[in-house]
Amino acid sequence: MNLELLRPEVQEWISLNLNTPLHQLAFQKSPFSNITTPELLTQIKGKKKLKSKVEWLSKKDNIIYPPSLNLEQSSSWSTATYKAKLFRNASQISDLTGGFGIDSLAFAEIAPVVHTEPDLELQNIAKQNFKTLEKNIQSHHLSAEEIIEKFPLSTHYFIDPSRRDANKNKVFLMADLNPNPVEIMKKIQGFKKIVIKLSPLFDLTVLADFFSQASCFHVVAVKNEVKEILVEIDQGNNNRLKIKAINLDTDDDIYQFYWQEKYQPQKFCGVKKYLYEPNAAIQKTQNFLSLEKNFNLTKLAPHTHLWTADEYFKNFPGRVFKFLKPLENLKKELKNKSIQVIHRNFPEKIHVLKKRYQFHADGQNPVFFTSDCEKSICFWAEQMR
Repeated sequence: MNLELLRPEVQEWISLNLNTPLHQLAFQKSPFSNITTPELLTQIKGKKKLKSKVEWLSKKDNIIYPPSLNLEQSSSWSTATYKAKLFRNASQISDLTGGFGIDSLAFAEIAPVVHTEPDLELQNIAKQNFKTLEKNIQSHHLSAEEIIEKFPLSTHYFIDPSRRDANKNKVFLMADLNPNPVEIMKKIQGFKKIVIKLSPLFDLTVLADFFSQASCFHVVAVKNEVKEILVEIDQGNNNRLKIKAINLDTDDDIYQFYWQEKYQPQKFCGVKKYLYEPNAAIQKTQNFLSLEKNFNLTKLAPHTHLWTADEYFKNFPGRVFKFLKPLENLKKELKNKSIQVIHRNFPEKIHVLKKRYQFHADGQNPVFFTSDCEKSICFWAEQMR
């Protein structure tokens, strides 16, 4: 870590060059004797990348940024503050895989934090930033295993294992995560709560086998894009496994239900007055039975993830459309039109449809290309929410 980056004139230069094309800066000599051009480029890229994740922090002066790869797995502020709420009764939180420290910063709003990171350079950067921000966070250059031994009285733990191997390649199996959360849990004694952040690529059925003691799985989306799965293990909770589907930065309420092994829809029907599409977090759970019961919905077809009803439910967690009229003559009605294409379980691909019917997929008026229980259907709709 180069502390020369914190000099006022360097910070000013970085701010002034945020919008300068990086390829131009890459071929320029550094204007500062003790700072290289690659170091300056790393700060610019880091500041720009963080703006989309933690805007308030990107606006702070005297923050040092690591290489982009270290920011890749960092939480957004929305997801970090959601995780922090899970620790609201903690007296101290141990972040066993602290990284750049976004989650630790959110946790510090709840309780004192012990942050650990085995990468010395990254740990030094995080420690310096915590000092700049005057946060109640102790940072240590230790592995997760070492910090557990050093602070045996901690009761609340957070684990965000790296999803890349030593060669920086992505890994997808639980056994390849570093640290392996299943093995780490065996070393933690007397905990009250453990929260584990995992990739949204994991199947919940697989996770239910790995973490049979889990109290809740949180499927966390931001603006309808699933970002992470949180495994919450609460020693004080002996109830059935609960699932929570969260769609942050939207108007959707948290939707929760108890775990069920397999969802098997029993009936299907044609399109009624309204169409319902659950948000991405609910779709990730693949458990729609309680949704059907709570809102009295019927699925269009086995492989069509759309539901329908004659009643409008304004608190539905997802998108709602009103059926307007069927498309009788696609070529005549769609030619040269700009529409919003909603393509769900339709035999022809979008690019084929665009070519055949000569429409543009850049409009606001929704047109559904989908299938009900009997046939493929196309119709105009109006988005209600």
